[in-house]
Amino acid sequence: MRGYNTRLPAGCMLRPKEQPKVSVAFDLDEEGAVDVSLSLSEPELPAQAWYADDSQAVGRLRAIREWWDILNARGPLFGYFPKPPKTFLVVKPHLFEEAQLMFEGTGIKITDGGKRDLGAAIGSAEFVAEFLREKVLKWSEQVECLSEFARTQPHASHSAFVHAMRSKWTFAQRTMKSLHEHMGPLEHAIRSKLIPALTGIKPGSPISDDMRDVYALPARWGGLGIDNPVIDSPFKYDESVQITEQLKCLVRDGEKSLVLDVAEQLSTIKMMEEQRELRYEQRFNDLSDRVSPELSRALAFAKEKGASSVFTMVPIRAFLLWGEAELVWYYSLALSVADSWFAAHVRVWEAILS
Repeated sequence: MRGYNTRLPAGCMLRPKEQPKVSVAFDLDEEGAVDVSLSLSEPELPAQAWYADDSQAVGRLRAIREWWDILNARGPLFGYFPKPPKTFLVVKPHLFEEAQLMFEGTGIKITDGGKRDLGAAIGSAEFVAEFLREKVLKWSEQVECLSEFARTQPHASHSAFVHAMRSKWTFAQRTMKSLHEHMGPLEHAIRSKLIPALTGIKPGSPISDDMRDVYALPARWGGLGIDNPVIDSPFKYDESVQITEQLKCLVRDGEKSLVLDVAEQLSTIKMMEEQRELRYEQRFNDLSDRVSPELSRALAFAKEKGASSVFTMVPIRAFLLWGEAELVWYYSLALSVADSWFAAHVRVWEAILS
């Protein structure tokens, strides 16, 4: 579901773990769990989300305290025992002292900074910014490590990046609105380390903006699918907002069951896919208009059906027709910024068909 805005209401309760699971409240198999959920759906209580015994609530301090008291009073009747040491209350700075007085003796941990939540972060802008900086630094180091392998294993490294590594920040892109402001170091690692390693050029060698845009295109559009995290973050966040709109309303309104308009969801997904393809088409056309005629022709050639199969297939040895040396040669040839893409692809396909 969509990430929380850093402009929180008076308080936000996280329990029972430092990294709690969050989901829309729904009817559980155990009848007791359902009854607890129903008993907590009173209008004056805060908005809440449940997944089995993990829960969250957001609202006014007084409402959250009442919610906590009800949990402690009614929960044990159904075998549910709240754990204060693993419960966190995130409040705004000016309400910190009030929260301490109101929750005195409960054992709940109170913070006016922020807290990690499902791989994202909620709280003050400073806390969120520091959290994101640490995340980006870690991702950048992982990209640099992958770049070392890419020197001798370009196909496997490219596949690992596209199918696995970039998913590490995709979730954050979908949940943290301000992430694009901190993605510069990651893009620098991709541009100065990973792409040169895949293309066989000297690390740190300058890559033109046009070629970076080419590599960022999906393989079906003549690129490598090495998207620019700075540029793509806002789009992924907006898509997440659209697809989770119904879920957000269910949580906000305190619905007890997961009831979605499937037709509306499918329509939203289709609209998002169409918008995404239009965006790629616009980028492709803009590139074709401003690059050299040779590169423009090469892009059109690389966009033909089936031309991207070498890049999109998973490098499982049983399905490879070439050895490692041939794959290194292919990447250094077909992706080299020193050669024109058209000439490179012609030579590659001649080699394949010979």
